[in-house]
Amino acid sequence: MAKTKYLASVAITAAVLLLSFIKIKGGSEYPLFPHADKCVHAIMYFALTAAFCYDSREKMRRHKYKSYLLACILTASAIGIITELGQEYLTDYRSGDIYDFLADAAGSILGAVTATYIIRRNYKTTKN
Repeated sequence: MAKTKYLASVAITAAVLLLSFIKIKGGSEYPLFPHADKCVHAIMYFALTAAFCYDSREKMRRHKYKSYLLACILTASAIGIITELGQEYLTDYRSGDIYDFLADAAGSILGAVTATYIIRRNYKTTKN
């Protein structure tokens, strides 16, 4: 059990970093709809923060969950800032964008709120 305790967080963090820095060959210059990339950012960081919350659910149940919730959001947001800076300064095929980061942060907040709701609901169900 201990070896897989943070498996979701590690796997999704790796996927987010890979997708953030991979060079996409033959990518479409015309998105499906305006700002489709912002939706992708929000979805990735929703999943990332939800995984952080899920993996720390036992601590969230025993302690002040707001502190852990904030830590999950801030950790995912820090990853968002770092990837945007990395795209801007470490690659010549990607660019950093403040609006991408804002989409990351929005996805993080939604992911944390949703995961917390599900975790707390399931805890109440299993407690009864």
